[in-house]
Amino acid sequence: MKRRLIIFSGFNQRAVVAMLRTVSKLNVPKAIIAASHTDTIFATIYAKDVCAVRTSLELKIDLFIPVFEKLAKLFKGEELIVAPSTETLIRLFLKNKTVLKKYSIILPVVSEELYLRISDKLNFNMLCQENGIAVPLQYNKLEICPDKFVAKPKMYYSNYSRKFQIPVLIKTIEEKEMFMKKNRAEDFYYEELVEGESYYLLYYITKNHKIIKFSQKNILQQSEGKSIILAELATIHTEEISKLFERLLLMQEFRGLIMIEVRKRNGIYYMIEANPRMWGPSQLFVDAGFNFFEVFLYNWQLINDFPKLEVVDDRVKYCWSGGLKNDLISKKKMSILDSKCVSIAEWITFLENDIYCRNDTMGIFEKE
Repeated sequence: MKRRLIIFSGFNQRAVVAMLRTVSKLNVPKAIIAASHTDTIFATIYAKDVCAVRTSLELKIDLFIPVFEKLAKLFKGEELIVAPSTETLIRLFLKNKTVLKKYSIILPVVSEELYLRISDKLNFNMLCQENGIAVPLQYNKLEICPDKFVAKPKMYYSNYSRKFQIPVLIKTIEEKEMFMKKNRAEDFYYEELVEGESYYLLYYITKNHKIIKFSQKNILQQSEGKSIILAELATIHTEEISKLFERLLLMQEFRGLIMIEVRKRNGIYYMIEANPRMWGPSQLFVDAGFNFFEVFLYNWQLINDFPKLEVVDDRVKYCWSGGLKNDLISKKKMSILDSKCVSIAEWITFLENDIYCRNDTMGIFEKE
């Protein structure tokens, strides 16, 4: 049966664009669902592939039925594979796999139970401790936290606030007081803020247990621990720390895409979080020629041949100048994650690799 990749746009957009560039180069059948009529996808050459627009951003499965019905009608007789791009949609679809099945839609991730075990911050933290992987020091109570710390949600979705929660970096007394006013303390656990070199360990584990691995070093990050602005290739996937995570993931029978963030302080790697889905700076591995998305496409029978995974340029960089511009305009303090200064020549190299300053997405670049 013919298969087609379905891409939900509007969130985690830089990863979406990197995936679209990959499938377009390989002529993989695709269809895009725009988040709204103001989705930035309409400022790209991929606007022609939009086949439906969501009528609401509410995360209720009933609101997706019209989209599913349209997909089933347009691509009758095809199996539709959803690109695992955003956390909220993955969780919603995992809870409603019977609905997806009715429309021949496949969610290419692990079971809901395993997904939550890896994705929820506290669950994965405990798994790491059980497997000899260092994690940041935890504080039992909010009141005893130092001036700088991180508040992490125990569960990604709060039944109390009825909303999805993200980690909060707290660096001042004022920020701590604001956090206490806005949140319920028992919904979070509290960790030291580990400052040091920042890395992403990148994996794709195939259905037959083959581990594809890579890594990147993060140079500059948006304020409040948000998106990565600058990154470059790294080699820590060849070190012992990677073997520990590989062993853990195989023991859990994990399959698919996953990014694990670590910080290196005084020679020790500390696990920060794991995201078992597509990640923002994906264009870095695409440009390098070590394309995880091609492995994903092969594993889900969207291409016929296993890809050639070979770094074609180890000098390639990742840059999102829009994120840099946003923080500068907002006068927010970005996080410098690499102690070495970036020279003028290096800045030029980064900017030459900007995620959006390319022919297919120049419309987004100009709007940012």
